[in-house]
Amino acid sequence: MGNFFDSKYFIIKLKIVKKLFFLIVISAILLSFPSKSTKAEHQNGYKLRTVVIDPGHGGRDPGAIGVGGIKEKDVALAVALKLGSYINQYLPDVKVLYTRETDKFVALHERANIANKANADLFISIHANATNSRSANGTETFVLGLHRSAQNLEVAKRENSVILLEDNYVERYDGFDPTSPEGHIIFSLFQDAYLEQSIHFASKVEDQFENRALRRSRGVKQAGFLVLYQTTMPSVLVELGFLTNPAEARYLGSEEGQSFLASALFRAFREYKEEIEARGSHRYLADRSVPIPEDIIQNEVTQEDNPSSALAFKVQIYATQNMSDKDNAKFQNLQKFHVERAGDFYRFVVGPFNQREEASTHHKELINNGFGDAFLVPYYNGERISWQEAAKYE
Repeated sequence: MGNFFDSKYFIIKLKIVKKLFFLIVISAILLSFPSKSTKAEHQNGYKLRTVVIDPGHGGRDPGAIGVGGIKEKDVALAVALKLGSYINQYLPDVKVLYTRETDKFVALHERANIANKANADLFISIHANATNSRSANGTETFVLGLHRSAQNLEVAKRENSVILLEDNYVERYDGFDPTSPEGHIIFSLFQDAYLEQSIHFASKVEDQFENRALRRSRGVKQAGFLVLYQTTMPSVLVELGFLTNPAEARYLGSEEGQSFLASALFRAFREYKEEIEARGSHRYLADRSVPIPEDIIQNEVTQEDNPSSALAFKVQIYATQNMSDKDNAKFQNLQKFHVERAGDFYRFVVGPFNQREEASTHHKELINNGFGDAFLVPYYNGERISWQEAAKYE
């Protein structure tokens, strides 16, 4: 027994417990003081100036290897570079940094250090998912926090296991064992100061994946990711889809799929930037009219178990407060075109369509015909619903 208490293993575990206790005490002290923005933010207004984009894995670490030999590291890098290119092109006031721009290995702690040293305003880690099931599909975006399910724990374990390729990882990560569920539970208890902002951005990402890229969203979730734990700004880890699903693997490996996913991420980033700058500080609370997801929300519905007879889809192409806009010539020859009232606004929509695939085809045709802001919307029994609700009936 004496040898056990003198062992390196026990000392390392004791360090983790002490660190956790210390952080809890410090957090309690800090929360007892009112939150204040910096003087510069009060004087000049907050501006999102720097984003760090983190393509997961790389080099000797391929990440997940999917159907047809497609590698997670290649998909993550391709989408990351496209996202950065969109930001550089359309938001030139934002500085874009990457944790890697080529196929090279970067340790997890180095990825976080890049963002911290740059005093970044947002950290986006891009990955692709994998599982034993070939039918699992959909996107999900993670923020740091407690695992709410075994599935979330498995994702965290897989992404964190990359540290096994690093030298001296036991001491560098305070004895953290990526193969141990207990180790992941410890890290999942760390709630970073930017959790609410992270959730807010993650929600926008999932909304855009559904409406822009037309992917199935599995929701916003929490898990103990090392790369998020070590950053000091709002941070998310995005899973673009499952490389172990044959259809999604083809999509993720295609130029079109990567472009749509990068475009969705860009739109989420642009919306987030506009909102926090309008509020004047990144120390804002998420809009209380927008519910924070639960599991934040666990959205693991199985498509076989749900009826779809009352589910339909439409494509919204325009919204206005002026009903007379419907007389514009560009709307006159559209099949299934009609107008819906929504408060003080009128929505111009095309549909309904009973099958999502049919609606998606019309959506793409409308975009090609000049309706670039068109997006797909689900309905149930004639009422517009969220994509999360629609997933129950598909």
